[in-house]
Amino acid sequence: MKAVVPSERFSYEVEGDCKEVTECNCAICSRHGHLLWFVPRNKLRLQTPESDLARCTFNIRRIKHHFCPICGCATFGEGADSRAQRWPP
Repeated sequence: MKAVVPSERFSYEVEGDCKEVTECNCAICSRHGHLLWFVPRNKLRLQTPESDLARCTFNIRRIKHHFCPICGCATFGEGADSRAQRWPP
C-alpha cells in the first residue's frame, strides 16, 4: 500500500494486507477517527526522510506519534507495550 499525506510532503509504503484494524480509545485517536493497523517496522518503507515529520508523545510517553508538520496528517506511530515489548515488532 502506498500513501501520501495531503501536503504531498511525506510519502511511504507499507507491505502487507490490511485485514484487521484496531480502534484506539485515547482522546487524540477518538477525536480524529484514527484506526490502527499494526505491522512490523521493517514492513514500513519511508519514501521521504523521517526527519521531515513532526513527532509528539502523550500521557506516559510510550508511543511516538509521527505526523506531517504542514497538513497535520498522522502518518504512523511506534512504541512499546506495558511489558516494554517494542511495536511495531
